[in-house]
Amino acid sequence: MDIQTFLTQCAGQWFAQRTTYQLIANQSESNKSELIIEGLAPDAAPVLTLCAEGNIAPDQVWGGLAIHWDNHVDWGQTPQKGGTVLALAAPTPHAPQGQLLRAGLGVGTYTLAADESLVLTVTQGDTTYEERIWFASENLRFRTLTVAQGETVAQTAFYSEIRRMQD
Repeated sequence: MDIQTFLTQCAGQWFAQRTTYQLIANQSESNKSELIIEGLAPDAAPVLTLCAEGNIAPDQVWGGLAIHWDNHVDWGQTPQKGGTVLALAAPTPHAPQGQLLRAGLGVGTYTLAADESLVLTVTQGDTTYEERIWFASENLRFRTLTVAQGETVAQTAFYSEIRRMQD
């Protein structure tokens, strides 16, 4: 699988369930959300903006995603809506590693592993965000997130996501 194929497989409308553990505060929470993921062409305006912000040549970008979410927090807090854009850049679409461009987080790295999981890593100051995404089947994907502050893991999360089928 190459990065373009992985990004194409991510597009769609997803129902997601997330469990987050705040390890330092010893707290956990569960959320349900709707995700809409749109594939973006390498020359799409939001992707070109990320390239300019990250000082990355646009001809190195192999695709991007616009991600929108609507979270419903189980414990009665106000739903959270938002979105982000990301793009992946490398010398070729078959490169197993490259650069991650993400709105609001800057430039990080990606690795498309031999097991066809995608690992996204961004470091801001002493905080490192590492997300792993993989597909159990075409319409079921999983994600894990680890947030470390220095050498201390501060937060972990597990997501299970089911693609909503269109009629």
